Amino acid sequence: MNFPDKGIVEFKLQELEYQKQHDWANYPKGMIRYLIEDGYPITSGMDILFYGNIPNGAGLSSSASIEMATGVVLEGLFDLAFDRIEMVKIGKKVENKFIGVNSGIMDQFAIGMGKTDHGILLDCQTLEYSYAPIILENHNIIIMNTNKRRELADSKYNERRSQCEEALVILQTKLPIVSLGELTEESFEQQKDRIKDTVLQKRAKHAVHKNAVSFKKSSPPARAL
Repeated sequence: MNFPDKGIVEFKLQELEYQKQHDWANYPKGMIRYLIEDGYPITSGMDILFYGNIPNGAGLSSSASIEMATGVVLEGLFDLAFDRIEMVKIGKKVENKFIGVNSGIMDQFAIGMGKTDHGILLDCQTLEYSYAPIILENHNIIIMNTNKRRELADSKYNERRSQCEEALVILQTKLPIVSLGELTEESFEQQKDRIKDTVLQKRAKHAVHKNAVSFKKSSPPARAL
C-alpha cells in the first residue's frame, strides 16, 4: 500500500530469484526462498498485503521490518517450528546474500527480539543479549525525519564496511581481536599508526569511537563489527 504506483508484485514459489523490478518485494521473496532452502514446508502460494506508517527511506529499518513480518506470517500460515533468533538470522541472510547489502544483524535483532519498555544490549558477534528496563516517565524518545533518504542497497555502506574490515585485518597482525568493537578508544589510538591509509584509519576510528561512546559502561563491550 505504500507504493500504489508499483501495483501488485507477483511471483511463483518456483521463481524465487532476485529481480530488480520487484523492488521492495525482494525482501519477502528472499525470506520465502531461504526458509524453503532450510527445509521448512512452504507448500502453497499466498496473498500478503503490506503497509507501514513510517516514511520510506527514513533509515528506520523498513527492509528488516518486512523480513521479520514475512517470517511471522509464514510461521503462522504454515505452522513452522523455529525460534525467533533463527528468523533473525534468516533476515540477515536475505540482506547479505539475496539483496547484496553486507549489513550486520542489529536491525533484524531489534525488530525480532524487541521488548516493550526495554532496551537491548546486544553483542553482534556472539548474539549474547540482555534487556534493560526503560522507564521514561516524563520523557519521550522523538524520532525526526530529516527527509534525507537512506537506502543501504544504493549507498556506500558495503564500501565503508569493507574499509573497516581492511583496517581490522591490519590491526589483527598485532592485536588478538576479532572485531573493531573490542578496542577501547585508548587502545585504538595507540595502534592506529599501523593503518597507513588515512581513509581506512578514519573508518576504523569512527567504528571504535562510536562503539565506545554507545557502550562505555557496558561489560563486555558490544562489538561494532
